[in-house]
Amino acid sequence: MSETIKEARMVYLFEAIQRGSLRAAADALGIAPSAVTRQITLLEQELAIPLIERHARGVTPTEAGRLFVAYFREQRAHQRDILSNVQEL
Repeated sequence: MSETIKEARMVYLFEAIQRGSLRAAADALGIAPSAVTRQITLLEQELAIPLIERHARGVTPTEAGRLFVAYFREQRAHQRDILSNVQEL
């Protein structure tokens, strides 16, 4: 298992889970669906665990996928907080 997480890959995972499909995530990000698939697959390989279940009608997160999406949301919230605090200085 890798000790680092590439944030761009987390964005792809987050969008795919939020939107329910790889194609919808790709549309939202303005990239090809194959790029989303490739980046999520690389993330899964680096972590050595499946993060989404692929179905004919879209994707659903695995338990690990849910944990990573929760982590990603927290990181974004912390980033907004620190930017807000810095601007208040």
